[in-house]
Amino acid sequence: MTDTPPLAKFPYKLTYWQIAVAVALVLLAFSLRVILIVQRAETDRYFVPSDGFDQMHYVANGLGILDGTFPTEPFYFHPAPSYLFAGLYAILGRSLPQLYLGFALLDALTVGWLIAAAWLLTRRVWAGFIAGLLFAIYPFSIFYGTSLIIAPLAAALLALLLWFMLWQRDRVVWWRTIALGLVAGAILISRKNLAPLILLYPLWLMIIPQAWAKRILHSAVYIVLAFAVTAPFILHNYNTSGGQFIFVATTGDRELYMANNRDSNAFPRRSPALEAIDAPYYEAIVNDIQAMPLRFVGLLTYKFTSFWNDNEQWSNLNYYEVRKGAPILQWDILQLSWLVIGGTIGFIMLLRRDKASALLLASIVLWICFSYVLTFTMGRLRYPVVIPLMLMSAVALDQIIQHMAKREFDWRVIGRVYAVPLVLVVGMLAFSRWAQEPTPKFPLARTYNALPADAIPLNAQFGEVTLVGWRPYATDIWQAGDSGWVEIFKAVTVELFWRLDAPTDTEYKFYYAYIDEGQRYDSVDTSIGAVGFPDRPTQTWQSGQLIAEVIGLRLDEDVPQLRSGQLRVGVWYWNENGEIENVALPGGDTNILLQTMAVFDVPNAPDPAPLADADIFSDMIALTDYAMPTRASVSETIAVPLQWQALTDVDATYQLFVHVLDENGDYVLGADTMPVADLMTQNWMPDYPLDSVISVPMSENAGRYSVVVGLYNDAGRL
Repeated sequence: MTDTPPLAKFPYKLTYWQIAVAVALVLLAFSLRVILIVQRAETDRYFVPSDGFDQMHYVANGLGILDGTFPTEPFYFHPAPSYLFAGLYAILGRSLPQLYLGFALLDALTVGWLIAAAWLLTRRVWAGFIAGLLFAIYPFSIFYGTSLIIAPLAAALLALLLWFMLWQRDRVVWWRTIALGLVAGAILISRKNLAPLILLYPLWLMIIPQAWAKRILHSAVYIVLAFAVTAPFILHNYNTSGGQFIFVATTGDRELYMANNRDSNAFPRRSPALEAIDAPYYEAIVNDIQAMPLRFVGLLTYKFTSFWNDNEQWSNLNYYEVRKGAPILQWDILQLSWLVIGGTIGFIMLLRRDKASALLLASIVLWICFSYVLTFTMGRLRYPVVIPLMLMSAVALDQIIQHMAKREFDWRVIGRVYAVPLVLVVGMLAFSRWAQEPTPKFPLARTYNALPADAIPLNAQFGEVTLVGWRPYATDIWQAGDSGWVEIFKAVTVELFWRLDAPTDTEYKFYYAYIDEGQRYDSVDTSIGAVGFPDRPTQTWQSGQLIAEVIGLRLDEDVPQLRSGQLRVGVWYWNENGEIENVALPGGDTNILLQTMAVFDVPNAPDPAPLADADIFSDMIALTDYAMPTRASVSETIAVPLQWQALTDVDATYQLFVHVLDENGDYVLGADTMPVADLMTQNWMPDYPLDSVISVPMSENAGRYSVVVGLYNDAGRL
């Protein structure tokens, strides 16, 4: 191919046959979507939306808008689909099949927006037809065009945005700026991850030749209109949330943590890390990244390769399940990788004659990829990228057809201009396929050659698997695992180190539980190797390899407070009869103690008494108050209330001795006990007042006696 000629002026007056072809392509797209609707109605069990699915929320909310029962709370889901469905219901009637048909027709109109955008992009009629045809027959476009989710709406709005922007290139007019502002506002209430794309129009005005005053005025009107569309939804959120500023919908930081936490599989699922979070989501993300930087890099690599892979990651709707019962989807020769290759060629062609448009389309592709890598690996989040890819692919196909017709291939130009970018893109696509198939290669397993030096060795052999050791997951957020105490409703997070001693066909599971006097209160049960992503069950392990997993356990109000409970780990599996089979240690126990732990209700803590220097033991423990009677009967046992307070974390268990001394200071009798019943000193929370009552025996002989108390352990007295 020789160098592409510069742009010609587009003839805005179209012939009847050109308009007819464009309309025919729109009707083709609509027909294909209607066929799929019919096939789905016959075979797809999710054709009628089910509770818990996004489609059901949008459908129900659309009806609620018409009935006046929605919205009553801040928007959780993006509001645009619900209001669109309300409008379709109002026009077509309250019928699910009619809703599907109306939505499919709107999706088919995207073909028209693409045709118009490609005409303006290339000044070539056939390029527009190619772009429209690609969207009409692209299997995933047909699939999403029959789904009641945001993806096709986001694609349509993006195509509209590009059409009007390219139309402004030759002459900037006010009505198109107004239309662009409304489209930008619709994008904001449809997809928050696409929100930065609304900045493209002001940047576009900076690039195309215009007077500065015109640039500034059109940008200002555009931005005002875009945010005017969102204003009613922001105001509703403010009024129904008690005065909080919520931009469009409450989705945001929680979803980012779900997509990027230490256990995340880059999908909106509940995970052990999410269940055990004790901090603001952004702070928790930073904490997890700092604790496991390589794991985070691996997760981003997984999401990046997922974006460029031909597989369509499902969410609510599974393309491959629908495809089984829909013959129209079974000829899906056109894959994303073909659009990527075609888009790369088209980008290079555009770059050589229309750098501004090339960079515009490439920036959209890169942003959608970035937002996808930042959030979830869901095909519907990736889907709008087909709009710029199809436009650039149309440029490539149109130019190739022209060059083939004229026999104008210059292989030296092809080698010099196209070879390196195409090799890089094909290599990226090949790497993406390798990284995803047949199973995800990233993130890498957290393996060790030996137990880390700061870990506590256990070597607890549960059958074929050994719990080699553990360590507290002590960070700025999760400190309880390193202290022996935890505030109520917070998590105790630890890292476990497992080893498989010989290859096995058994999928071993484990529980991490809080147990007090033999009763299990809170616990987490999961497969060993499945806490993080990708799942690596024990039957896939190499023998002798240490695998590390981080697991958190939230201790709620059902856990007895101010007592030394136990955090224990046990191993089990499903036997041939489908029953739980606990795996015993060599001594016969079915679990092993990691540490003792006490739970404290800090908001309801009693007020501490003033400290007296004379009653502080080794700067760690203070006896803050007591009530010793001045008289007692012989041989009587008196009850003495005490109040204690740890001044810092206590690293050992101490006993309390009570000595009764005569007037000469000689020992008469005494007793030894715990300072606070059922609560070992190593589980005391600093600055938390602890009340106890001790029994002090009196001598059988009358006289004057003194009572002294102290703390000790095997290492000596405090």
